Amino acid sequence: MIALDSLPELLDGHWLAEGDGALSGASIDTRTLEPGKAFFALPGDRVDGHDYLDQASERGASVAIVQRAVEPPTGLAVLIVADTRRALWLLAEHYRSQLLARVVAVMGSNGKTTTVRMLAAVLGRAMPTHASARSFNNALGLPLTILNCPPTAKALVCELGEGERGALARYVRLARPDVAIITSIGRAHVGELGGMEAVRQEFLDALAGLGSSATGIVPDAEPWLHRPCCTVFACERAWHEQGRACFELADGTRWRLRVPGLHNASNAAAVVAAARQLGVDDPRIADGLERFEPAEMRLAVREIGGAIVIVDCYNANPDSMAAALRTLAEVGEGKRTVAVIGDMLELGPDSEAWHRQMGEIASSAAGECVFIGPRSRVAFEAAGRGSWFATLDEAREAVADLVRPETVILLKASRGMAFEKLLEGLDRTAVA
Repeated sequence: MIALDSLPELLDGHWLAEGDGALSGASIDTRTLEPGKAFFALPGDRVDGHDYLDQASERGASVAIVQRAVEPPTGLAVLIVADTRRALWLLAEHYRSQLLARVVAVMGSNGKTTTVRMLAAVLGRAMPTHASARSFNNALGLPLTILNCPPTAKALVCELGEGERGALARYVRLARPDVAIITSIGRAHVGELGGMEAVRQEFLDALAGLGSSATGIVPDAEPWLHRPCCTVFACERAWHEQGRACFELADGTRWRLRVPGLHNASNAAAVVAAARQLGVDDPRIADGLERFEPAEMRLAVREIGGAIVIVDCYNANPDSMAAALRTLAEVGEGKRTVAVIGDMLELGPDSEAWHRQMGEIASSAAGECVFIGPRSRVAFEAAGRGSWFATLDEAREAVADLVRPETVILLKASRGMAFEKLLEGLDRTAVA
């Protein structure tokens, strides 16, 4: 809880309509605003939060933070500041300094959101735990995650993204993690950051920003990340049993997930290391891993019309695409397999080469291939077989025809391709 009368000093603002009491959490969207939370009115080209103060009042906001003069709605405390984004960050810094929860930060090129949810499921078996909502990993999502952590929580799991230079180091300074997981290092965000060396530097800077008592959990396969403050993680071996990923650690312990994907076994190995670091015993860790369910559109398994459909279309880059195709081959062993894959966005000047590589991998991993999107034309050409469609609408009927019993279908593309629309079509086809 943060006292309202402390806000002018904390955020360098002044009251347009004074309030009393306290706030418990924050939001930048009135649709998700809950009573007692602060509403930060962020300006924007299409949507301006200052136009939604009446809704904030109706939703029970304790205070609205604005950056231009407004007429305060009756009964709503309103504080004006120079910059609402900066104010959100400042308030999160203050609240983080008050939190007693142990903080785990999850970063990496792939698997962040899955690892956050997995770790939250595990820690939640042992202590009150709060975690990032969806992919809240940027300069808005991270402070919101911190501010919405209940004071009674014993653990807070944050996701940190690396979409721009210097971002990870800034996020580490804000989160001040006790434990920091790096899931993997790959080619996500190479376009924005300017190459793999820049990507590596982001993670090195993040580790350098950890506090003296913090522990890093890093992949054994990336020795350049190994630092005195770090514990390494790795699977001795991983396999599938009945479509579920299983793995063994160097200490001989064996673990089982309820989801497929041997890359998920690697994520889970990091979770085991972090949970043990926080004092969680192995039986509770195993229970949490068994209960874990993936986030929407992240290697989620659906059964439609007798076919198994692996939905992994929240995002895509060369590494996650290769992992998804490996999963298709593993889960679909002995069955008909179909890869329906689309454009990987934001890859920079090497995009064509990586799409060509994607086509080659898809051709060897799947019995049948469907490529969708302008960038995926070169993947189709590299595969030397299958079919290509420029748009989702053109592909919809062909993809629906793929649904048959004893078939495993992978849907994989960057979020901007909106592949979930294909899933809707498959559901309707199966019902019909």
